[in-house]
Amino acid sequence: MDSVWHYSSHRIGSQHSEPHHFEAKVIRLSEPLEGPDHPYRYSLALVVAGECVLRYDNERGKGDHKHEGDVESTYAFTTLSRLLSDFKADVARVLINGWSNTNHRSALDE
Repeated sequence: MDSVWHYSSHRIGSQHSEPHHFEAKVIRLSEPLEGPDHPYRYSLALVVAGECVLRYDNERGKGDHKHEGDVESTYAFTTLSRLLSDFKADVARVLINGWSNTNHRSALDE
């Protein structure tokens, strides 16, 4: 393991009545995991009212993917910068549109 980056925020914004935060952990490995073709292991999560409503992660044998509510879909990892940008955009969308909609697949995911 070469390096680790971990961040946890206890509150994002103030316009929402439910408490929410995000957690991010990125580890640069000396060799790629089985599945992904990059040297990063990561987990980025948006937690609302104690429930994880959005998560980007990868794991051995499963590869890069994201979860929105109960829906899991493949994620096309390109760079760490793009990963963080995509996660940030999804966080904004989920918080603006409401997290109760995250367990339904959108037309963009199909």
